[in-house]
Amino acid sequence: MTDIDTWAPDAATALEAPRGWSARRLQIAVDGESIRLRLVRFPRGWVASADSVEGPTLGVDRSPYLAARQALEPFGVGLVDALSALGRLED
Repeated sequence: MTDIDTWAPDAATALEAPRGWSARRLQIAVDGESIRLRLVRFPRGWVASADSVEGPTLGVDRSPYLAARQALEPFGVGLVDALSALGRLED
């Protein structure tokens, strides 16, 4: 169980606290359309999300490229296209 006393008392304190995750936002061009892709890195893997007409898509994997491929799959994006769109991700 989590001790509520360890929670940050306000937003400023929460933002100053060290995080175990980092996030990136990318614009991916697919068939002339711009898709916003969000990548969040956690200590054990990556979560990717993209906005579609039906709602957000989701991909989860230890690899940012495989997570992105899962999130972009509803747009017809395969692994090779996801790799090309993301390029090299720096830590």
